[in-house]
Amino acid sequence: MAKQSPKDAFFAAAPKPKTATVNLAGQSVTIREMNVGERLEFEAAAAGKPSGEVALLAVIASVVDDDGDLTFDASDIDRLKQLPPDYLLPVMEAVLKINALTDDDVGDLAKN
Repeated sequence: MAKQSPKDAFFAAAPKPKTATVNLAGQSVTIREMNVGERLEFEAAAAGKPSGEVALLAVIASVVDDDGDLTFDASDIDRLKQLPPDYLLPVMEAVLKINALTDDDVGDLAKN
């Protein structure tokens, strides 16, 4: 059996993205941690946006269906903005937590 290269061992040791489930009005919503590429795309899209929109972009980049595919895309942002804050707040909180995004991070992205 061939020995695994350090590079292959590095990638093989990487954990799968974390997931969490939020119960929202009797519906299960799955939140998945962004991978590095998704995080970079999110940060680029969020730069200079108002902090509320930054949080919505994080929701778009993290809510997945049962197959692990993103549920929302950028075209859904206006619909998400129409939701009552109390309805979306548990999802936003879970998204920020699983992606280790703090209020300061969101504020910093909004400033850029």
